[in-house]
Amino acid sequence: MAKRHKQREFLQNYDMWYDDYQRQLEEFEKINKEAQELEKEAGLKKIDEAYQKQLDLIEPFMFAESVYLLDGRPLRFTNRDYLKMIYNTDIKEGLLMCGRQVEKSTTFSVKISNETLLTPFMRSLYMAPLNEQVKVFSEDRLGRLFEYSQNDVIKRTFITTRDKQNVFNKSFSNGSLIYLRHCFGTGDNIRGLSVNGLFGDEVQDIDIDALPVVQETQAHALELGPCFKMTWYSGTPKTFSNTIQQIWNGSNQCEWVVRCDHCNTDQILGVGNITPDKYVCRKCGRELTRNNIAKRGRWVKLNSKGDMWGFRITQMMNPSMPAEDIYKKMMTYDSQKFNNEVLGRSYENADKPFPPLLLEQMLDNDYTFLPSKIGDFLYSHTFAGVDWGTGGKSYTVLIIIGVRPDGRKQMIYAKVYKIGEELDREWQFNHILGMIQQYQVSYFIADYGHGFDMNQKFKKILGPRFDCVYWSSNLGTEIKYEAQGAIPMWVANRTKTIFKYITECKEMQHIWPGGEKDKEDIQMIKEHHLAEQAEYKSTKPKAGSNPMITRSEELYYTHPMSSPDDGMHAGVYASLAARLKPNGSGGIIFGGGYIR
Repeated sequence: MAKRHKQREFLQNYDMWYDDYQRQLEEFEKINKEAQELEKEAGLKKIDEAYQKQLDLIEPFMFAESVYLLDGRPLRFTNRDYLKMIYNTDIKEGLLMCGRQVEKSTTFSVKISNETLLTPFMRSLYMAPLNEQVKVFSEDRLGRLFEYSQNDVIKRTFITTRDKQNVFNKSFSNGSLIYLRHCFGTGDNIRGLSVNGLFGDEVQDIDIDALPVVQETQAHALELGPCFKMTWYSGTPKTFSNTIQQIWNGSNQCEWVVRCDHCNTDQILGVGNITPDKYVCRKCGRELTRNNIAKRGRWVKLNSKGDMWGFRITQMMNPSMPAEDIYKKMMTYDSQKFNNEVLGRSYENADKPFPPLLLEQMLDNDYTFLPSKIGDFLYSHTFAGVDWGTGGKSYTVLIIIGVRPDGRKQMIYAKVYKIGEELDREWQFNHILGMIQQYQVSYFIADYGHGFDMNQKFKKILGPRFDCVYWSSNLGTEIKYEAQGAIPMWVANRTKTIFKYITECKEMQHIWPGGEKDKEDIQMIKEHHLAEQAEYKSTKPKAGSNPMITRSEELYYTHPMSSPDDGMHAGVYASLAARLKPNGSGGIIFGGGYIR
């Protein structure tokens, strides 16, 4: 409490506070030089404890109100008490799951700015799905905060003529850096950066499988600058399988609980509080004023097992949103739009590409896995697909299919590498190579992303019988061949290729063995197909068009974080192999008009 009183006294007189702040900065610089000398002598990379203690005296919430301008006026958090915990507590992992137009971008930009200015040598990465979103955030949010500050304090104190202040890179005189990048597709363009802070915006439109890739940028965070790691995500929810909902499921799911001034009933604001002209208590029916919502609200964890802090921010909490407007939206929006954009809640309307009935129809009890290329497949071609596992619940899966006399594709072998020595990548390589030879596979495709070293070995041994596929999110055609690079590969439009596989399954072009002895492996592959969800996400605008007008929603396939889809992808690769090279491994004749 004494610390807070001291801070309030500083801020009552800005000049006094600023002079004291300047003195602290000078002291910080002195201590930091001493720390650097200690680093040279001891070989350690850490911020001096006294240095950090000084930093801790500056409360970020008050720092923001004292330093930043918003549209030419001092930034104020009037009736926005729900933001104090987000700014002031030392939360290293957090999520803002928000409705639309709840000042999320302002909150995120101030959060990043505070961490950058108050933490010397902080390295941060801001990422969003689209390059246009990154530019808008960099120029309209961060750029304006740094360009226009109270008494020009940021430019005078933290930015020199040597510091970069461009769209994708910003540097500061305290040694801090901000990188700004898009994360459309797999996130490969972010590889190579090394940061302490990771700030992912509009995460609902980021592929869930890209998150492990971008998180690798923090691999050395405990050795960089302030020697800590901080991760924050923000966005607006869509479906229950969406990326942001998966992150929310693993958080402590904090809700802003408001206590009624009249009857002391605790409640989370929702549909039951909305009337045509005001918010009311669900129990006594009396008005919940803005002051009531702000001053008698508190964050309450609903999931005590969550490792990350999660905060749901709704339009009803925001003082700039009149109750009358919320009522009109409730009357006119459809259920999904109202839940997503007003209440900041997920709403399920996602399509299941592989409904249970479809998968049951694909099973045939007359068939089992075959020991080799026999029977109907003795004189036909066989094809294989491998999806490399990434660890945890994500397993490497091999599927081999044979083409029947009627042209349909039958799964004749499948393997999920899920236990003991099977998890070793070298063991997987040797086993897969043995199966390729045992079943005389004509053409074999594996995913590029997580098996690069194994793919190189397969290419060297199998030559034209093997290729890998790199998923693209915005390739104009379905697929093209890239012969250049460390390993030749197919580049395929992810959505179009998966859609073709789904279509084949719905047209009963694939047969799975339904025999009892194959039940365990087939059940796991079946679950991997059931996990797949079809939803829509923001897409890149066409070249030369206005990105704010032409941005659209495009079909995209995803899966819950807790439910892997490796078996589905292995099926896609095997099916793709059959479509690309129907005449087997001899020559380079490709089906469907594809040219290599």
